[in-house]
Amino acid sequence: MSLSISFAEFRAAAAPADPIRERALLFLYRALEDFAVELKASPAELAVLDLADAGGFADALARWGARVHHMTPPEMASLRADDQFDVVVIDRVLGGSRDDEVLASVVSKLDTMGLVVAVVHRRRYTPGKLETRFARHGLVVHRMMNAGFATMSTPVRGFRTLRSVDADFADIVPHWMASGWLVALRRKRA
Repeated sequence: MSLSISFAEFRAAAAPADPIRERALLFLYRALEDFAVELKASPAELAVLDLADAGGFADALARWGARVHHMTPPEMASLRADDQFDVVVIDRVLGGSRDDEVLASVVSKLDTMGLVVAVVHRRRYTPGKLETRFARHGLVVHRMMNAGFATMSTPVRGFRTLRSVDADFADIVPHWMASGWLVALRRKRA
């Protein structure tokens, strides 16, 4: 069983966050907690790959108690062939021309019972295209939530209230209207 910290402690370990980033932190925390309970494992027993171009969730994941390995997508080539992770967090990396390469690398490093948690900007995706892209790599959506409505990819400095309204509004719009998504994925079962 998970011997974990509270969400407040998890959030405090992360870099200061606006309301939309806090949604991502809460989504990640809940996905990790559910996964640890499902495996009957403590956070310390889980190896997590935090994949992000900038930022990422490494500090919060380490505070949660997991063994965290933070890197950028190009650095994944430095992993050993036998490196495996229980959880892979993909933070704002998808949405470019190298998505298939990134996802293939992620799946190759994911334990057979593993969990992928992704923060995805709209960029070139719709929810359907995103699910299709994941399915090509043997991943199915386990849980999906809108990240924001209007301003997810364009931070509005000094307008925390606007970002808060955006985060709240994201709860009531359909997935196709969101500016990004928070997605928990599992391997497709045979």
